[in-house]
Amino acid sequence: MNRAVACLVLVGALTLAAPMSAVICTIDAVPAATLLLPYFEVDLNNPNGLTTLFSVNNASATAILVHVVIWSDLSVPVFDFNIYLTGYDVQSVNLRDIIVNGNLPQTASAGQDPGDKISPKGPLSQDINFASCTGILPPPALPSFFIAHLQESLTGQPSAVLNGLCAGQNLGDNIARGYVTMDTVNSCSLQFVGDPGYISNTITFQNVLWGDWFIVNAAQNFAEGSDLVHIEAAPGVGTSGQTPSNPATATAGRYTFYGRYDSWTAIDHREPLATNFAVRYLNGGPFSGGTSLLVWRDSKVNQGPFTCPATTGRPCWFPLSEEGIAIFNEQEQVVTPTTTPFSPQPPNIGLVPFPAETQRTQVGGSTLPTPFNFGWLYLNLNTTVACAGANPPVDPAAAQAWVVYTLASNGHFGIGIDAIQLDSACSALHFTPTVFSSLRFKQDVLDMADASDGLMRLRPVAFRDQPAFDGGANVAAMLEQVQEHQAATAEQAARLDGQAGQLARQQAEIAAQQQRLDGLGRQQAEIDALRQQLERLTQAVSQHP
Repeated sequence: MNRAVACLVLVGALTLAAPMSAVICTIDAVPAATLLLPYFEVDLNNPNGLTTLFSVNNASATAILVHVVIWSDLSVPVFDFNIYLTGYDVQSVNLRDIIVNGNLPQTASAGQDPGDKISPKGPLSQDINFASCTGILPPPALPSFFIAHLQESLTGQPSAVLNGLCAGQNLGDNIARGYVTMDTVNSCSLQFVGDPGYISNTITFQNVLWGDWFIVNAAQNFAEGSDLVHIEAAPGVGTSGQTPSNPATATAGRYTFYGRYDSWTAIDHREPLATNFAVRYLNGGPFSGGTSLLVWRDSKVNQGPFTCPATTGRPCWFPLSEEGIAIFNEQEQVVTPTTTPFSPQPPNIGLVPFPAETQRTQVGGSTLPTPFNFGWLYLNLNTTVACAGANPPVDPAAAQAWVVYTLASNGHFGIGIDAIQLDSACSALHFTPTVFSSLRFKQDVLDMADASDGLMRLRPVAFRDQPAFDGGANVAAMLEQVQEHQAATAEQAARLDGQAGQLARQQAEIAAQQQRLDGLGRQQAEIDALRQQLERLTQAVSQHP
């Protein structure tokens, strides 16, 4: 091998060994400091039913620690554990092993694994000792009472470990649901993300993690999957890390991924997710199982256990609403369902397709009905959360989220695709396509009378962000006014329900009138035909006197 070729090989090897970085405020599949599994399901009734698998991988030669937290679908942390990865290591996790059988991934750093049997290292991999992991790694099997806690917490039932409180929704099907976060850390920890000192002292900013996930149903010969969500850290000048400083992740008051857990100080230095998405749906043809959306959302509240069951206003942000949804077909026809821009959404007002922090929602189902079978959705998932206060300070109406759409052919195959991100919570887009209104496109138009008085009292204002956060002119309703009128909105809805009966009666009357008009139309057509015949006869007589 000549000298020039040797140099090229060496440069190539170094390039491959160095983790890639991407533009902050753009979520893409590059190594990151935090991974998010946005949604999981485990069927507790059927050992061969639904389960979720994911992998966490180390993109560097350096050995690392990963702290894993399992959250309920209403964002209550219910369990955490640690994974040690040698250089270039990979660890696969089946959530059924944990939630049903109580068995945790078996890993250990060099200090707890002197025989190199638990986490053996390869020839290119580093294997070091984390003294903090002594007595923690490798983890023991979970006791039966804690397995019961996991199953109860993740199915919306009271947990003895939580003193009889709940952590999630009880949807009645005994399927455990939630999401998972994974962070690079400097020591073995038994803390949740919101515990004091975790973000300030324990997490690191090593952008080296990558991974994927699969939801598998062996009983139905079916699976779907995609990449984990890769969330980069940009710690700023003077802080150890591989991604340079960025004001979006280093300025207090800005929206960061863990902002709700560090009082919006940005000390987690992790980029936020998007707020607006474009997503395809196909219900028919090869996709007989239709389209479902896996939607993770940020309530902007550090949520703890609550009194059972989950209901409107409990937790304080539940159910989450959104600024807007537009449903398009493939010929650009569009409908825009009624939504409200604040949470919790009052009952009986518009659709509530994504009320929890994470969920599966069937497109065309009861919570997200569509008049079309094929098309795409514009989702603006921003929302102002009353109990979160004016947070995040840069834009209290912004709310990060993540959307995956899965296309299914029952018993054959499934596809998981990340929705197209139309913005970033670094600078949230407050826009939803709107159908322009015209009376000639409507029927059964009624005066809302005093039902709209509360809405009219909201004072739209134009404003510009402070210089550090300038995102251009915006039009918004002030948070305080929205909070004042939440209760009034529910009362207005009741009055609208009363008008619905009047509308039904008028529809019947209009239908009868339409029948009369149709009859008159037929008579007019006959008169026109007779007139034309008379004109032809008159012309013929005049030509032949």
